Amino acid sequence: MLEHPAGDRGIVIDADRMRSAQAKWDRLTIEDYAEVRTVGDLVARIVQRYGLSYEQAVRDVEIWAKAIRA
Repeated sequence: MLEHPAGDRGIVIDADRMRSAQAKWDRLTIEDYAEVRTVGDLVARIVQRYGLSYEQAVRDVEIWAKAIRA
């Protein structure tokens, strides 16, 4: 899962990865996480809450995805 977050933003994020995301992006609210189901949802929320460009948010999610696979 999360093999290519930039290429396939419809990939579903499981509960363990969601906890990891919550630890990394603490500005996202409980309500945000309740609505996040896919990598694309996560990218959109990061853009919204952190004011990053879409491209930067995708890069950040890709780095996170690689780190949690390691």
